[in-house]
Amino acid sequence: MTNNSLFSKQIHPVKQAIFVFAGSMVFTFLFKIFDWIGLAEAQDHMPWTMSAAALLFFSIFNSVMSLAFDDQKWYWMRSFLAFVGLIIVGGMVSYLLSGVPIGEAKSFKWLYLVFSIGYLVFLSIVRLIRKIVLIAKKQDKKLRGEE
Repeated sequence: MTNNSLFSKQIHPVKQAIFVFAGSMVFTFLFKIFDWIGLAEAQDHMPWTMSAAALLFFSIFNSVMSLAFDDQKWYWMRSFLAFVGLIIVGGMVSYLLSGVPIGEAKSFKWLYLVFSIGYLVFLSIVRLIRKIVLIAKKQDKKLRGEE
């Protein structure tokens, strides 16, 4: 029986970032279309909202996906670079779509900072939990005499 769980698959962090960015752009353009046809009124900061939401989603999803990777250093480096890329590209696209720089986009500058710190905390917690589980498995094998 094969394990088809999403969380057991090793999805490259850059692919995760591209998927999350594409999803945020779909929602951004959906809101723009609703605004153009008069169904809803999109705020000027909507692209910044979607970009910030993408950062939060990537932070959580990427941290959980790190459990499937054996080489944590490799994963961390690429994850961090993907996160920085998501910040840069998301920020540039948000600025281009809204015409509002991040300094004037309400409190999104602070959201970016908080989500960046939170991302590092998420990764650290997941990595610590992974180490604790590995130590517990090792101790369990010792107690069973399997080692």
